[in-house]
Amino acid sequence: MKDSINSLTKINNSIKEIVTDETTSSELKLAAINLGVTITPCLEEIKEAILRFQETIKPCYETLQESEKIYLNKERFASISPAEILEEIGNLTGQTLKIKKLTAQSQQEISNKIALKWQDKSQEFKYQHFKWEQNKQKFNKDTLEFFEKDALFRTISNSIDEIAALLNTEITGKCQLIEQQLTTIFSPSLTSYLDSFKAVNIEDNKIDQQIIEGKEQLNLHLKTPLEFLPENYQSNYIQVMLNPFNNVNIKSTNVGQLFRLYLQEVEQLCLEIENIAVKLINDILQQKADLTINLINQIIQFYKNLIEKQQRYKGELSSIFTSEKAWLEQQKQELNHIDNELKTMLNSLEIN
Repeated sequence: MKDSINSLTKINNSIKEIVTDETTSSELKLAAINLGVTITPCLEEIKEAILRFQETIKPCYETLQESEKIYLNKERFASISPAEILEEIGNLTGQTLKIKKLTAQSQQEISNKIALKWQDKSQEFKYQHFKWEQNKQKFNKDTLEFFEKDALFRTISNSIDEIAALLNTEITGKCQLIEQQLTTIFSPSLTSYLDSFKAVNIEDNKIDQQIIEGKEQLNLHLKTPLEFLPENYQSNYIQVMLNPFNNVNIKSTNVGQLFRLYLQEVEQLCLEIENIAVKLINDILQQKADLTINLINQIIQFYKNLIEKQQRYKGELSSIFTSEKAWLEQQKQELNHIDNELKTMLNSLEIN
């Protein structure tokens, strides 16, 4: 190919000389001009072919460059201090204990606050709707007429709404404390280690995406905790909280008499609602804590995998690693040789 291009180039240069030589006969000049007309398309076609060939081998360079990056990343990866990684694992283990302690404290604090608030509210509407017998120091259980029960039910419903609003505020505040721990969990070191791991772990490079998605999901849970309630919420809580009076008995002694709502059923309902609120608090905060701890455990497992692979790459550096890099370098030199020849051939083609 190279010899053919040289021969065509010589013919083309000779044509130029003949055409510009004043001593050459007109007949030979005409022959040279006609030959040039037929030679030019040949040279143009060869030039286009060389240019296409250059474009074709570009992906070969890119493939080699990506492979070289992996080996360079392996060298950098193998140089990471195991002591630093173990320190990160220790910090995360400490964070797990801190999250568990914070959750237990938050559950107790909010439960106590909600229980006291609800007891105050329930006592308030009992005084409002039942007659207090001062001499007996108790409520008269038969003093609420049937036609007054709707007013009592509205009072209880409004009180439940107030408790729900307080519960939302308290839980959101405690979730913000858990969220603040994510800054420590997702340190700059973790981001750097994830990038290094992804660069060398060509068999499975989804680990960083899994951790990032886990963080995003956790952030949603912590920012709007009541939008992601535990699975048993619907069956265990919502029916009572939305319609708390299904289990309240309205009794009468004789048909036609006024129904009376017994105080003991109302008190039982209040106790049930208090228990549900406390259980809901515990379940929601435990759900958020479990998500956080699961994410921490996932990061700890990532660090353990990182140490394992690091030991493997350290072994490769002292054995097959050097020969593999040499093979890549040889292929790169071959491609460079081809590219230089193509450039030389292009430079030899002069088409006017």
